[in-house]
Amino acid sequence: MAKQTVLDKYKVEITQQPDGSYLAVCPDLSGVYAEGKTYLDAVLNVEDVLRISLGLLGKSQSLAKAGRKFSLEIPNPLQLGLTS
Repeated sequence: MAKQTVLDKYKVEITQQPDGSYLAVCPDLSGVYAEGKTYLDAVLNVEDVLRISLGLLGKSQSLAKAGRKFSLEIPNPLQLGLTS
């Protein structure tokens, strides 16, 4: 029996972009998408994003059940000097 992955449980739509790269989007979960130079790269990248997102979602639900708040702070690239 083949090992199940998160991709077996969630729909992923993959489209080729005008520049030849691929965009993989999971429409069931807002904000879960990834790009890749090849079709396989896009699939592997979105699988990583999906695993991370589900892990964060699980952690936030566990904390909510315990009566605690969960937040994820995303730094502003302008404040970090990461813009060109």
